[in-house]
Formats: sequence, structure tokens, C-alpha cells
Amino acid sequence: FSMASRMITVTGRVLFALFTVGLAIPGQVNIVPIFIIFNDLGLTNKLSGLVLINVVTTLPISVFILTSFFRELPREMFEVSQIDGATPWRTYRSIALPLSRPAMGATSIFLFVITWNELLFPLLLITDTEKRTLPLSLLSFRGEFFSQYSMIFTALMVASVPMVAMYLLMQRSFIAGLTAGAVKG
Repeated sequence: FSMASRMITVTGRVLFALFTVGLAIPGQVNIVPIFIIFNDLGLTNKLSGLVLINVVTTLPISVFILTSFFRELPREMFEVSQIDGATPWRTYRSIALPLSRPAMGATSIFLFVITWNELLFPLLLITDTEKRTLPLSLLSFRGEFFSQYSMIFTALMVASVPMVAMYLLMQRSFIAGLTAGAVKG
């Protein structure tokens, strides 16, 4: 979709506007319809339901970030590849994909952190204690009258290890993605 955003058409602008509107609507507004639909489809208490809702809720963010990145790429590179006879798939594979690695790296880190820390939809869709996600399981350390702070902080430290590891593995892409459009000149 982001690559298609380079084509200025009415349909492309409408689709981008719809994805942007998806960013403006908070997830809490749709709790009841989401639960009814997922319950009717039998997707409550299932990993596939949780994956589906996470994909649907994070898709506007990734489309917004990657579309903004692809719009900043020089149009001349794509025009030259067309003149040289490259197919759209070849242009994407040889030009757009290598240039978009920093933006994809930054986007993947953002989406990983958002999904890793998601509490609303697991709380809504998962009722089985054996299928709880990590943020949902962390709530069990909080009692009605007493909280086990040593257990909570230990669990939080352990829970942060995958996010730190993801950042360390993709640090170069993350920093390059954040600074890609910072300096115009």
C-alpha cells in the first residue's frame, strides 16, 4: 500500500484518509462491537483472534509511517527504472525495498512494543488463565488489599528483556528510520 501511495489518485488519497482516520479512533470506542463480532466468530480465547485484532489495530500506524517515508523518496529514481524497462515488481524489489529498510525497522520496533504491551484486547478477548498474555498476567500480582511490589518489579524486569533485545538487534535501523527525514538539504 505504501508503495502504491506514490501514485497520486483519488482512490489512493481516499484509502490513505481512511487509514489515517483509523489512527484517530481509540480502541476503547469499539470494545463492545469487537467483542460481539469475535464472540460470534468463535475467536475469543484463541491466539488467532488476538493476532487478528492486533494486526487490524496496528495496520494504520504502519501504513501511515511507511506512506510518509515512500512519499519522501525521489520520484526520479522510479521514473529512471521505468525508462530502463523495469517492471513495477522489479522497481519495488531493487529500489524501494532496500531504501525502505530503515523505515521498516523503525516501524517494526514501534509495532512490536505496541503489541508486546497490549492490555486492552487480551483483557477483552482472553478469559482462560492459561492463555493470558504477559501484561495480563502481570495484573495477577496486584491484589485487592495488598500488592506484591517485589514480584511486580521482578516480573517487569523480565518482561522488558525482549523489548531491549529487539531494540539492540535493530538499533541501527531504528536510528536511521527516525533520522531519515530529519535533515532536508
